Amino acid sequence: MRQINNYYKKINFLLFGFFILFISSCSSTKTNVFWVNSIKTECPVSVDKEQCISISGSDETDNAVWELFPQDIEGFIFDFGYFQKIKIKEKDLKKNKTPNDSSLKKYTLIKSLAKKKDPRINLNDIWTPNRINQNSISTKENSPQIEIKLSTMQVFGSNGCNQFNGKIERITSSDIQFGNFSSTRKMCIDMMIPNLFDKAINASVFYKVNNTQLTFFDKNNNETINFIKKD
Repeated sequence: MRQINNYYKKINFLLFGFFILFISSCSSTKTNVFWVNSIKTECPVSVDKEQCISISGSDETDNAVWELFPQDIEGFIFDFGYFQKIKIKEKDLKKNKTPNDSSLKKYTLIKSLAKKKDPRINLNDIWTPNRINQNSISTKENSPQIEIKLSTMQVFGSNGCNQFNGKIERITSSDIQFGNFSSTRKMCIDMMIPNLFDKAINASVFYKVNNTQLTFFDKNNNETINFIKKD
């Protein structure tokens, strides 16, 4: 009888051990659902300016607060210009099984839930001004132009005299916020258009894209510059 009791005690002990192991393994894995931004940004620590995805737990993508996600998601394929809503599995890894510079978490795609085109991508082109402050300007060889490159969140071009470049700090489907521009310092014979262009672009905070036209507006919703897409 004592041997039988000892046998059942061992069995119960083993079953309890397996139960604890099962519970601990389950608790180290969880699932998350979020949107992936359509545009990558520079990773927080990157020697070669490596690009990282950013994510948001918001229901909608417009005006969402994006958070950098500097890790790979196994099975996920980024598609520039498209928001993707995904469900992923997050698994804790054992510290002694990962290199010192590796994450202690592994992320795996479970399912793609939704995908939609980002309207901001319509800005991603080269544009020449058609109007400044609602006044038409003549196009010529040295007329201003602007190139918007959303993959690096940069803007650069010419005001008709000097070359400039800068960063896009924030952009939604209707709002745009430029950082400080750096520029060359030439003095041209006629500085009227370059000066008007500089003042107008610095005042621009809203935009609207209609086919081949891009229009910027100031904080009072007054038109600052109307562009046409360069062929």
